[in-house]
Amino acid sequence: MVSLQIYDFIHIILAIFTISSLLITFFIFVQKKSNQIINGITLGLFSLVTIAVSAITVIIAGYVGDEISEGGDSISLIMFIIILLLCILNGFIYTTRLKKFT
Repeated sequence: MVSLQIYDFIHIILAIFTISSLLITFFIFVQKKSNQIINGITLGLFSLVTIAVSAITVIIAGYVGDEISEGGDSISLIMFIIILLLCILNGFIYTTRLKKFT
């Protein structure tokens, strides 16, 4: 019972990062040259922090799963891969939109 609650908290953290990455993708699409909501430094720092915290969270979830003999959580790994792909996609979209504005 305790192990399921631990994974639920980890899923909430990863879901928040996924939703915030999707919001940043939306902001990148709707921003104009004169009204930049997201700049390159903000996007880069957000991506680094999100990927680092998500990776550490998934690693810790693996340790917890090993200690309580649960066998791990595949949903957390899939959510981490989604976050990683969204951060890479955000960087790619931002650079292509930046070239379009110049």
